[in-house]
Amino acid sequence: MHYASEEAGVVFEIYPQVEGQETTAMTRLGFSVEALDAVMARLESLGAKVISAPADSPWGRRAVIQEPFGHKIEISQK
Repeated sequence: MHYASEEAGVVFEIYPQVEGQETTAMTRLGFSVEALDAVMARLESLGAKVISAPADSPWGRRAVIQEPFGHKIEISQK
């Protein structure tokens, strides 16, 4: 299984790790959302592991989750 999205001509895909191949777990993706706390609540309800809970920072409110294959994803709200 992999995840895919297309928006405004940009395709974004996340593929699962294949045994015996290197992983991209050190790559961090980031997404800007309008309602960080609501998005985090939904992600947590789906089983996302919270690495950094929502907190205010000089760059806006942000949080970090880890998806099942180990990729860290930053979610931010300005």
